[in-house]
Amino acid sequence: MPRLCLALLLFWLACPSWALTPAPLDSDDLRLSLGPYTGYYEDVDGTLSVEQVQALDDDAFRKPGGEHANLGKNASVWWFKARLVNALEHELGGYLEVNYPLLDRLQVHLIGPDGKHLEQESGDSFAFSQRPVQVRNFWFPMQLEPGVNTLLIRVETSSTVFVPLFFATYGASAAAQENLMGFNGAFYGVLFAMFCYNLFLYVSLRESAYLWYLAYNLNVGLLAACFDGMLFKLLPEHVAFQSVSIYILMYLHCLTAIQFSRHFLHARQYFPRLDTGLRLLMLICGGCLLSVPLIGFAAWNILASVTVSLVSLILLLTGIYVWRRGVRYGSYYTLAWAILLFAFIQATTGSLGLEVFGVFGATVVKIGVTIELITLSIGLADRINLLKEEGFQSRRAAEQAAFENQAKSRFLAKMSHEIRTPLNGVLGMLQLLRETPLDRSQRFYVDTISSSGSSLMAVINDILDYARIESGKLSLEQIEFDLEDMISETLSLFTGQALDKRLRLYISLENGVPRRIQGDPTRLKQILMNLLSNALKFTAEGHVAVSVSRRSDSHGRPHLVIAVSDSGIGISEQALAQLFESFAQGDSSTTRRYGGSGLGLAISKELVEMMGGRIEVQSTLGQGTRFAFDMPLLAEQETVDELSRLLAGRTALLASLDGLGLDAMSRLLGRWGMRTERCQTPERLQDYLEDFAAPPLLVLMAPWPGGVNHWLDSLRPKLQAQQRVLLVCPPEACQQLPASLGLRLQHLAQPVAINALRQALNGLYEEPKAQVQQLVREIRSDNSEAPCILVAEDNPVNQLVVQGFLKKRGYNVRLVTNGQAAVDEYGRDPAAVHLILMDCEMPVMDGFEATRQIRRLERSQQLAAVPIIALTAHILEEHRQHGLDAGMDDFLGKPLDSGLLYSTLERHLKRPGMVH
Repeated sequence: MPRLCLALLLFWLACPSWALTPAPLDSDDLRLSLGPYTGYYEDVDGTLSVEQVQALDDDAFRKPGGEHANLGKNASVWWFKARLVNALEHELGGYLEVNYPLLDRLQVHLIGPDGKHLEQESGDSFAFSQRPVQVRNFWFPMQLEPGVNTLLIRVETSSTVFVPLFFATYGASAAAQENLMGFNGAFYGVLFAMFCYNLFLYVSLRESAYLWYLAYNLNVGLLAACFDGMLFKLLPEHVAFQSVSIYILMYLHCLTAIQFSRHFLHARQYFPRLDTGLRLLMLICGGCLLSVPLIGFAAWNILASVTVSLVSLILLLTGIYVWRRGVRYGSYYTLAWAILLFAFIQATTGSLGLEVFGVFGATVVKIGVTIELITLSIGLADRINLLKEEGFQSRRAAEQAAFENQAKSRFLAKMSHEIRTPLNGVLGMLQLLRETPLDRSQRFYVDTISSSGSSLMAVINDILDYARIESGKLSLEQIEFDLEDMISETLSLFTGQALDKRLRLYISLENGVPRRIQGDPTRLKQILMNLLSNALKFTAEGHVAVSVSRRSDSHGRPHLVIAVSDSGIGISEQALAQLFESFAQGDSSTTRRYGGSGLGLAISKELVEMMGGRIEVQSTLGQGTRFAFDMPLLAEQETVDELSRLLAGRTALLASLDGLGLDAMSRLLGRWGMRTERCQTPERLQDYLEDFAAPPLLVLMAPWPGGVNHWLDSLRPKLQAQQRVLLVCPPEACQQLPASLGLRLQHLAQPVAINALRQALNGLYEEPKAQVQQLVREIRSDNSEAPCILVAEDNPVNQLVVQGFLKKRGYNVRLVTNGQAAVDEYGRDPAAVHLILMDCEMPVMDGFEATRQIRRLERSQQLAAVPIIALTAHILEEHRQHGLDAGMDDFLGKPLDSGLLYSTLERHLKRPGMVH
């Protein structure tokens, strides 16, 4: 029996552990958490009344699993019950605090010891002004009678059912809020400080990463304010917006975080595939934000919490990836997102009712956000410092490169001068020697030396051109010029080489190619020369052909296309890859066998690109190569071609065994409006002639059977009187031509040049005109009347060269060896000096200073300006400009070209005001 009584006693004592424990209120100054004294009951349908809930036994209510009830997200209505025992002898006043501001609707019922019922209502579905106490959380004022007071709270919400309950007397509540305000003030103060600091940096640096940091900072601040309930105070009347604002801000948090990450990590520049992934992630977040009509509000707010955590995880992995790829400031980014991810996981799991560390609320998120923003700000500062270091290194490298370019330019200019000065003596003396009586062996030696010197000069010019292109000092002219003349002049330079190697050299211009175009004729000629030189160099037998056509690009803009093809050795696929690189040739044996600097194609490519075009190559090893480049055709003026007027509608019969030669001639004649027929079978030529109603222009081209002087013998019965015949033959065969015998006969040497063909056709079709006998200007034999030229030159060999050229032409020459002597010589008798050839680098006084002193002397004595022509081995543009600034009139580069020297002298000596 005693044991039974003891068991019943223990059972009675254990009952309070399952029943609701009353909350003791025994002081006028207290703040008591009601979580341990509260039970909750689920009203799934939300149909129970307060009376029905009050009638439920305490056993129907369950105890919270943590300090406060956290039931996650669900659609049920929940009732909370607590007994408040006022142990004092008087009423106890205070507040019931429900400190979670995202609850939609709260109904609070207080039943006193005497059965008196007090009801209050609040929640974020009510306007802020309707709250019993207008604070950011939900507070309800209460007066508790002595004894047991029963508290029933009905909670209905679409947010997390998190209900932290406190009862606090007025004084204790104020003290607790003061402490909480200090923490919140510190948090928002840090946010504001970070915002202002980075705003200043953005205004100063205009760095896009700072702009998105500010957007992210602002969004985080609004999100925290919404989570704290402060947004309800800021927008007291916008109830509908308040209910969804936190979820909108959560999605915007993801978008701004991703955009900030893209700019902070330079993803677009350094990690393009990663940047594409982040852009796709932004699209997904945007889709989630707009998905509420499709999935419903309840699922949408759960999706917001999950999206924030997943995006934070992805950005953390992004930071780890970038950090491991060697981006230094990726470490700050990784640390910041690791901290924030921990805080968001804690908040997200808590919002779903799973409190990992037994904590749910804004505190963890605020601490995480604060550390994250500070860390990101430090990372931004480190990133800017790194960019500054890189910028400093880049500037140093640019300055070093500029210094090296200047040094290289000075070195090349100096070396050019030092090489050209003795080369002027070599080539100049060779020109003088070539015009003296020489036997065959001596002339061969002279030609060989001259050819070698010209090759050396070509290499020097290539190196200087390449240096000027690399340093950006090469500029292009934009003038109108005659395309036919330019091509003819270029082709004539290679005629001798083609004949020596027994190569056929063709030129063709298609119909539609304008005769006069806008551009830089010198550089266009240089490109064509490089391509022709290579084609002739690497072709042992066969042909080299130049074709010019007009094409339109995809936008309809006209382009000039020039192609050079050959039947030479070809280029391997491996060599094609590096063909346009400087100092590169097909293989190591190419330079040894064929010579060359390996700069010609590199220079040509740069010049073509400067002209706005491009160059390409097609080649088959052992069969030949085709280079083609294009350049935009600027709007040209339509000019009437007199030859086209003469030839339009006429016919021509072309006869040759060479099909390629017939093609080229046919295109040239077709360009001027002629219709052409071709014959490659000698036995059928007479039959072809009979097919024409009117006598055609007969063009007979080598190769053709028999000697040139016998080509017409068998055809004369078929030819009519005054029929036009053009014989195109090798130069040596053109010395013995058949008699015209009533025919209008012209001959043309191969290779055919366009201007020569034009002249021959004009001669065939124009009516004969009276010829005016031109008197050839004799070289003066009376030296007393010859112009006097003052030569300032310090190099003895160059003195001999210049004197030889000038005396050969009959000029009087005065020679001085430095600039000071030139000034003195001119000052003694200015009227006796008609022109000055002034070297630029001389001892005592250079040519520039001497020119300036001569110009000052002329101004002081009011003398007519004597022509001063620079005579120097410096050929760079800056030296030319230096001479013009000093007062020089013209520029002659060394080695001297006698033809250019004579034409320059004649031009300046015939100037108005010059006395001879």
